[in-house]
Amino acid sequence: MPEKTTKMRTQSTSKQKNAPTKTKSSTTLMPAVKSPPKVRTPKIKDTHPGEFHRMVSETAYFIAERRGFCGGNCKEDWYEAERVVLKSLK
Repeated sequence: MPEKTTKMRTQSTSKQKNAPTKTKSSTTLMPAVKSPPKVRTPKIKDTHPGEFHRMVSETAYFIAERRGFCGGNCKEDWYEAERVVLKSLK
């Protein structure tokens, strides 16, 4: 029985010898990575009704511009713009 424990110990130590080791100098050479600052996006409750209307109207314009101002329906563009703005504010 003692022979088996000796073999197990020698096998585990041989694996540890082959494992890469960390040196003190390798950790000090790495530059510190800073996370980007958190940007606070306005929520729907923080948005003034006039500002919300302006955002929707601009988005509806760009939706119509994307399709070349041909065809479509201005009400459909407006509703799509409302969905886009509301999604961005949530």
